[in-house]
Amino acid sequence: MNTLLKSVYILFIILFIASCNTPKSNAGSNKFNGKIIITEIIESKESSNGEGGYFDIYFDFYPETHASKAYRCSECNDKHVKLFYDNRERFHSNWINKWDVKTGNEYPAIRHELLNENNKVSYEIFLEPY
Repeated sequence: MNTLLKSVYILFIILFIASCNTPKSNAGSNKFNGKIIITEIIESKESSNGEGGYFDIYFDFYPETHASKAYRCSECNDKHVKLFYDNRERFHSNWINKWDVKTGNEYPAIRHELLNENNKVSYEIFLEPY
C-alpha cells in the first residue's frame, strides 16, 4: 500500500510538472494601427452562381507614423490588397451602397502579422463609425 501511495504521488508530480511546461514557439503576432484607402472597385470575374452585381475591392494600408520599419514581414505588401471582410472576398453592390464604399474612402484598420514560418498578414478593418 505504501508503494502504491508513493507511485500515485510521483505520478501526480510528473503530471503537474508536465502540465506547467508550455511548448516554446516562435509564433506570435505584431499589430500596427493605421488606415486603409480604397484604391479600386472592379466587377468580380467570379460571381456567386453566375449572377452579376458582385465586386472585388482593393485597398492600400498606411500605418501610423513609420511603423512599417518595424514590420517583421517586410516583403508582405500593403499596396493593392484585396479586401476580405466578414468572411467574404466578393461584395454585392447592395453591400457596397449600404456602407458607401467608394474609391478614395478611408477607414481605420489594423495590420496583423502572424509570426510563423509562413509570415501571414491580415487586416482588421473598421467600416462602422468610430
